[in-house]
Amino acid sequence: MLDLYPEHPAIAEARYQLGLAWRDEGNPRKALAQFVEAFRQDPAGPIAPKALLQAAEALDQSGDLNGCLRLLQLVRNQAPQSPEAAEAGWRINLRVKHRIFRPTPKNQGPWPAGKVKWLKTPILMAQNADGEIVLYQDDLGQAFLLRGGELTAVGAKVPNIKAMFVAPSGVPWLAQPKASLYRDEALGPVPIPGVSAPSGMFMDRWGTVWLADAKNPQLTLLGADGQARSVPSPALNALAPLRDGAVAASDANRTLLILDAAGQPKLQVPYGKDMPASFRYVLALATDPTGNIAGLVEGGDFDGVVVWGPDGAVLRYATFRALGISGKFRSLVFDREGGLILADRSNDLLVRLD
Repeated sequence: MLDLYPEHPAIAEARYQLGLAWRDEGNPRKALAQFVEAFRQDPAGPIAPKALLQAAEALDQSGDLNGCLRLLQLVRNQAPQSPEAAEAGWRINLRVKHRIFRPTPKNQGPWPAGKVKWLKTPILMAQNADGEIVLYQDDLGQAFLLRGGELTAVGAKVPNIKAMFVAPSGVPWLAQPKASLYRDEALGPVPIPGVSAPSGMFMDRWGTVWLADAKNPQLTLLGADGQARSVPSPALNALAPLRDGAVAASDANRTLLILDAAGQPKLQVPYGKDMPASFRYVLALATDPTGNIAGLVEGGDFDGVVVWGPDGAVLRYATFRALGISGKFRSLVFDREGGLILADRSNDLLVRLD
């Protein structure tokens, strides 16, 4: 398109799409060049705020946090009524909270406010494309969409689930031990060979489902065509997708791993690095669109929560004792304000940390 039709009105869109392709290939610098050119091609057009938003993310991935924040503010100034402006404001707040101010997490109590002892053993949480929480309740063997403080059952009713994510359609995919995968109530279980203890699951931007196993040293990747393949990997206790096609994971060797899009380690962070005390296990991981990683951790001298940045640096942490809470926390998610929602299976409630 760029070579054959350089004066075509769709050139800005073509450059934007090319930038997305470079982003998905893990090359933020080449992506940034295309996003900037897309904006310059038509600064007043509909592609401009989208291109600036993606350019800001590419700057952050290249290590320029200040440049990222300036571009996000430019989006808000140039297109204040656009959806991208609202998105830019949210992403500014996340970065300022977690990576600049970095306050010690505070316990805001049960969430939604006033909801106490209202669940039936919540053990897993995931988020749909709109950031809404889908919550799996073990006693009921059912996933529920949480909206406006009310729960609505979604997906198949399946007992003994160990991993869950929400597909783009809004339907939760559920994994049982011995590798039974439920994605459609009418279809029933789909066996996935080689997975005996699912410990994390998500769908990447290419439609491939990743499954981690707590007992077997491999990742299982289920393609959009239904074909499964295995990738050598340490046995993993938790798994979560990152913004650039990479993956956050934790292994049995007390290491937080950042895996590339092929499932190979590109960064390793020992548990307890740059913290006042170490821990032994990561029970669950959550990520947000700006690259932050949150973990529920326990064992050793530290039971609580930790937030790492995209480069593995420790940003925020707190023990459950310091937060004044106790329970059996087995899952967590980020909310849009940068808070953390924890699922407490022993007290049958959700807790918010800010």
